Amino acid sequence: MTRKKPKKPSNQFKTISVEANKMSVIYTDTNKHYVYKLENQTPTKELVLFGKVYKGQRALSSKDDFLSLTHRRILNDILYSKYRYTDKQIKEMPLIRQYYILDVARKVEKVLYNWKKEIISTRLDNLLLKLFPHSKFMKQFVDVCKENPVGTDVSRTDIRTLVSEQEIVEYLRLKGLFPKQ
Repeated sequence: MTRKKPKKPSNQFKTISVEANKMSVIYTDTNKHYVYKLENQTPTKELVLFGKVYKGQRALSSKDDFLSLTHRRILNDILYSKYRYTDKQIKEMPLIRQYYILDVARKVEKVLYNWKKEIISTRLDNLLLKLFPHSKFMKQFVDVCKENPVGTDVSRTDIRTLVSEQEIVEYLRLKGLFPKQ
């Protein structure tokens, strides 16, 4: 004896109505009715970024951003320009932008790589000491690793998963690789 599978609601028999605070879905073929409460969402607005108009985007406006537009472009060029532009595109850019993409971005990459290693090793050391608080071996292991760092590959770890953009900017300013406002 085989059992019949319940009939799945089909999209062609679906009726949706939306109000300000709820959305209801009615499947006319199975007589099922679902009501979903809608949360208040931030209204979308029209944004203009670098001369392009984006309608209905939820993004930070320049008032909410902690950086000015110029500093935001510099940060994007420093952090995210690797493999984004071809040599021909870079040569067509203004000299100051070429400087940030070619020279500063390489220096920042090395500095952030070392900072990532430092952050990950301190977090790992803290984790080991919390997991094994009474272990003399772990305390000695952490001390030895602080003096002679173990080679870890952090190139696949994105710095933005470890710290915020504001912390990145402050760190780069400390190292003299990001202009002050």
